[in-house]
Amino acid sequence: MYALDTSSPDISAIYVLYFYYLQVAAQWFQGDVTVSRGNTTIRLSSLAIREGYDAHHVLFQKLVSLIEVIFHGLGGGAERLTTVAGLSANQLRLAGDNNLYFYATHKKVSSVKSPPKQACKHKIPPSLFPIYLLFRQIVIALGMDNTSAVIPNIDRRTVLMKHVLCKIFGISYRVVSATDIRHLYASATNIVHGNNPIALTADDEGARANNHSSRVHVNWYSTSLRGGQEGRYSAYHDFFGESAIQKELNSQITRLPISTEEIRRALM
Repeated sequence: MYALDTSSPDISAIYVLYFYYLQVAAQWFQGDVTVSRGNTTIRLSSLAIREGYDAHHVLFQKLVSLIEVIFHGLGGGAERLTTVAGLSANQLRLAGDNNLYFYATHKKVSSVKSPPKQACKHKIPPSLFPIYLLFRQIVIALGMDNTSAVIPNIDRRTVLMKHVLCKIFGISYRVVSATDIRHLYASATNIVHGNNPIALTADDEGARANNHSSRVHVNWYSTSLRGGQEGRYSAYHDFFGESAIQKELNSQITRLPISTEEIRRALM
C-alpha cells in the first residue's frame, strides 16, 4: 500500500473542496427561501406562524399528508409509506435548482438468503420541489427542525395521507386500503413505462442469434439509452399533471444563493 501524502497542495485542496461540499451541499435543507411576486421579494425566514398554529393543528397535518403523497407515489413509482416516514436528509440529493432525488432503502427481503436490496432512486416532480422548500420553512418556523427527518413525525395524528388522497379523488377513505393506493401508482407505472424503456434489448430469437438466453441478453447485453431514466421520470410526472406552465409558476420560489461568508464558515 502506498502512503497518501496529505501535505501535498493538490491533495490538501481536494480535501478542502470535499469538506466544503459536505458542509454546503446540505445547507439547502435548513436554508432560507425567497418568493418573488412582481418586483417584490419576500424572505420566508422573515415571516412568522400565526398564534394558535402548531404541529398538531389540522392544517399542518393536512400539509404533512400532502407532502407524503409526493414522496409516496409521485417520485416515479410507489414507495411503502413506512419507508417514506423513515426518510432522512442524507437520503436526499439536490441537482441544479429544482431536481430533487431521494434514495429509499428497504428492510424487507423475500427470504433470509436474498441479498440486500439496493437503494431505489426516485425523483420529485420539479414543480413540486419548491413546495417542499416552503414546507421545510414551515417546519423550521414551528420549531421542528431539530431532526433530519424529511417529513417530521406528529404524535397523536388524526389526519392521515389516506384521508387527504381520498378527498382529492372524492371517495371515502373507509373503502380504500394502503394496497389500493399502491395499485394506483403501479398502474400508472404499467401504463407509462411500457413506452419509455431505459435500455434496448433483443427478443428471444435475437438473443439466440447471439448464442445466449433472452434473460442473459437482458441482464448483460442490453443497450442503455442516454437520458432514458430521466425520460421515464418526466413521462411519469407528466402522467400526473406535471407541465412546463406549472414549473414556470413555481420557479418564483427559489433558494437563496450561497454567500461568500457561508463558504468561509463552511471551510473554517
